[in-house]
Amino acid sequence: MRYRGHDCGVKATGIGSGRNPTHRNAVITAGLLLGVAVIALVTLWPRTGSPGFTGVAVTVPGCPPDVEGCRLFVTNDSDGSVAAHRDWSGGPLAVSMVLQPGGYTVWAEGCTADSLEGTVITVTSGNHAVIDLGNFWQLPAFVGRTCPGFLANASP
Repeated sequence: MRYRGHDCGVKATGIGSGRNPTHRNAVITAGLLLGVAVIALVTLWPRTGSPGFTGVAVTVPGCPPDVEGCRLFVTNDSDGSVAAHRDWSGGPLAVSMVLQPGGYTVWAEGCTADSLEGTVITVTSGNHAVIDLGNFWQLPAFVGRTCPGFLANASP
């Protein structure tokens, strides 16, 4: 502050600066709470490999080009109906499928009838079965089959 050209040594601080310590603390607190919420969500979100994912996680080998596409089937043990399927072509694939609790058979087939042997699983609520169908495609059980037209990446 100046008085008739002299500096009196008095300085005003914080006046007109627009900073409010209470507002700054509220912003910091909100940021910390948001960070904790994001970490909790990522940690607790149900996914393959953690409790809470109800279904099956299947690893399938590459689909041979000469079988014209492949399909992973999940059928109900009770009546043989298809509960889920996933089409693919190309390299190995890991597939996760959400299912209701119960008994299922998981198997794969090529469009021209080559197949991977099935595996029987039981799915319980809040858990999932993890299976690997292996790498050994079995030759067709019959010759001259009409291809049903599996499409890569089709959903059930």
